[in-house]
Amino acid sequence: MQTTRSCSWATAREARDQLGVSERTLARWRSSGLFHPGEHWRRKFPSANSPVLYNLEHCQSAMNEATARCAAGLEAAVTPTLKKTCRPPRRGVRSHY
Repeated sequence: MQTTRSCSWATAREARDQLGVSERTLARWRSSGLFHPGEHWRRKFPSANSPVLYNLEHCQSAMNEATARCAAGLEAAVTPTLKKTCRPPRRGVRSHY
């Protein structure tokens, strides 16, 4: 008989696969404050060495909101008169690399 979870808490490995990011990125987002304890993640047992579980629905929502904020900021920063400032190197000039 197979049991199903009644809530959407997943291990770091399952969250990594479902959310499409690395376990290190999940940890980085926890430490940066994107994911909040109790809402987005929790410990499996009340111990500092206990594995972390993630609420997939809440994590996906936080990721979507962060992406939308970043996209809105980037669109506001880009101007239609943006010109390329890069030029190809001149002939006969050696690179110092």
